[in-house]
Amino acid sequence: MSGKTGKTEKTFLNKNGRRDAAASFAAVFLCLLFVGFFSAFFASDTGNIEYPLEGNVAGYNPYVQQFDALMKRQTHLDIEPDPRLAELDNPYDPAQRSKAGVSSLWDRAYFEGKYYSNFGIAPVITVYMPFYLLTGRLPGTGTVMVVFLILAAVFMPLTVTSWAEEFAPGVPRWLRTLAGVAVFHCSLISLIARGRTPFYYLAAVAAVSFISVFFYLCVAAYRKNSEVGRCVLYALAGVFFGLSFQSRLPVAVIAAFLVVPGLWFFVIGREREGKRLVPVIGELASLGVPVALFFAGSMIFNAMRFSGPLDFGHSWQLTVTDNQTLKIRLSDVPFAVFHYILEMPADSEVYPYINFSYVRFANYGHYQYRDAGFGIFAVPLLWTLLASPAVILSRSFTPRRRIFTAAAAAGIFSTALIDFCMGGIIYRYTADMTLVGSIFSVIIIFSLCERIKEGAGGVTRWYVFATYIAAALFFAVSVWAALRLFVINDNGNVMQYSEEVSAWLQKYVRFPAPRK
Repeated sequence: MSGKTGKTEKTFLNKNGRRDAAASFAAVFLCLLFVGFFSAFFASDTGNIEYPLEGNVAGYNPYVQQFDALMKRQTHLDIEPDPRLAELDNPYDPAQRSKAGVSSLWDRAYFEGKYYSNFGIAPVITVYMPFYLLTGRLPGTGTVMVVFLILAAVFMPLTVTSWAEEFAPGVPRWLRTLAGVAVFHCSLISLIARGRTPFYYLAAVAAVSFISVFFYLCVAAYRKNSEVGRCVLYALAGVFFGLSFQSRLPVAVIAAFLVVPGLWFFVIGREREGKRLVPVIGELASLGVPVALFFAGSMIFNAMRFSGPLDFGHSWQLTVTDNQTLKIRLSDVPFAVFHYILEMPADSEVYPYINFSYVRFANYGHYQYRDAGFGIFAVPLLWTLLASPAVILSRSFTPRRRIFTAAAAAGIFSTALIDFCMGGIIYRYTADMTLVGSIFSVIIIFSLCERIKEGAGGVTRWYVFATYIAAALFFAVSVWAALRLFVINDNGNVMQYSEEVSAWLQKYVRFPAPRK
C-alpha cells in the first residue's frame, strides 16, 4: 500500500470515529438534558441527613438504617422489635399481627428477634458511604435517585450507539442517536424514579443503572483491540453486574440470560490470531472473578444474618402477606404474561388522560399482592418484540443475533413470572424488563433495516431512506408514549406535581383526551 493510500484510509477512519463519537455524545446529551429537567422539577427529598442520626432510627429509610448498622459494626438494624412479635405462632402472617395488635417495622426482615434490611446493599456502598466520607452527612433519597439517573442517561444510549457502530454500521448515525434516546425513555427509569415511596423504587433504579453500565462495558470490551484492555473492561463489567445483583435480583436475572450466549460469542468464539487459549481464559476470569466475589460476599452476608448462605431474607419480611407461602407456579403464567407484558394503561379524565391499570382477576387461586400496574407493551417500542420469532427462526440473520434474541425473550418471560409469583402486581416491577426489551427492540428494528438495505437489487435508495424515516417516527412515538406515562398524575402511587409544574406541563405538553 502506498503512503498516500494509507494516509487517506487513516484520515477516513479518524473522520468516521469522530462522527460516531458525535452521534453518541448527542444521544447522551439529550438524555442528560432530560435528567436535568427531572432534577429541577420532580426530584424530592434532596436535603442532606445529619449523621449520627437524629431521633428514632425507625423513622429513616432502609438504606440509611443499613448504613447506620454497618457504622455500628452490626448486621441487624439498631431498632428494637416489639417483644410480642416473638410470642405469635406466625409473626409473618399480617392477619395475626393485626389481630394481636402487635406493631412491626414495615417491610423489614424479622429473624430471631432482630430487624434486618431486606433491600440490596449496593446503593449503600456506592453512594451513601462515599457521600458520607466526602461531606460527613448522608444524601437524601432524591439525590441518590439523580446520581443513578445520570449513570443511566450516560450508559443506556452509549450501549445502543456502541453496539450499532460494531454490529449495524450501515444504519445512519442520526438514527442510532434517536435509538439511544428512545431506549433511555422506554426503559421507564424516569417514571420509576418518581415513586411515591422513593426507597422502594430506588432498588429498581439502581439495578437498571448498574446493568446498563454492564451492557456497555461488555460491548466496549468486545470492540477493544488490546487483550489487556479487554480484561480490564470485563473486570469492570463483572463489578457492575454484581452491583446490580446487590440492588435488585430480578434485573440481574434477566441480564444473566444474555451472559451465556455473550460468553460464547464475545469471548470463547471470538476470531483470534492463532486461536490462543490464554486470552480466552484471561477474559473469562476477568469477568467471572468479580461476579464470584460479589456472590461470595452476598452468601457470607446472608449467613451472618439469616438461616444460611442462600437465605436472602425474603421469607422473613413483614409485609402485606406471608412471604413464606409464595412460590413459582406455572399456573400463574397467563396472569404474569397479561399483567407484565400485555396490560395497557387505563383511560383517565385527568391530564395526561391515562392512568395506571387496576385490572384484577377475581381469583388467582391464592393471595397475590395487587397495586397499580401496566405491562411492557404500554410502550410502543416494545411491540417490536412480537417480531422476535421472525428473527429467531429466520436463517437470513446470523446465529448470534438469533440466539441473543431468543435469550432476551426467555429472560423477559421468566422475569415476568418471577415478579408476579414472588412479588405481585405493581408497575415498578415492569421496569425489570423494559431496558432489555427496549435494547432488543432496537436490535430487531436495525436488523430489519439492514435486511432491507441488503435485500433485492430492485430496492431503491428512496425505499431504504423511507425505512429509516419510518423507524425514526416509531422511535419518536415510543418516546412520546413513555413521556406520557412519566407524567401520569395519580396521587395514590406517584408524587403529585406542584401546581406550577402541573400548569406548565398542561400548557406546553399536549396529550389527546379520551373520547367520551
